[in-house]
Amino acid sequence: MLGKLAGSLAHELNQPLTAILSNAQEVFKLVRSALVNQGVTAQTELAPDLPVLHGDRMQLQQALLNLVMNACDAMADVAPHDRQLTIRTNLAGNGSVHLSVADCGTGIAPEKLERVFKPF
Repeated sequence: MLGKLAGSLAHELNQPLTAILSNAQEVFKLVRSALVNQGVTAQTELAPDLPVLHGDRMQLQQALLNLVMNACDAMADVAPHDRQLTIRTNLAGNGSVHLSVADCGTGIAPEKLERVFKPF
């Protein structure tokens, strides 16, 4: 399954970053089989007319894909009919674009929060 996903990613990651952020359905297409296999219902709440972003397209796309896959993993202990994933975009007052990925998993234990951004 990962081989198939990697092949799909290689093809799909050539799409422009703006399209990924303004149309997060592209990400759902990439991980659709993972979402279906894990019983996750996904939805988007996307702000209209987001500005063009500047950054490393591949790294930003990979970060979004990682967040979606992590959200799926976080809901492993949630009943399948309750597994909800939401990707939201909005425009902040200072002109920056905010992207969030929300799930209904159990969350991170308080004692582990300080290690969240440390590798391994």
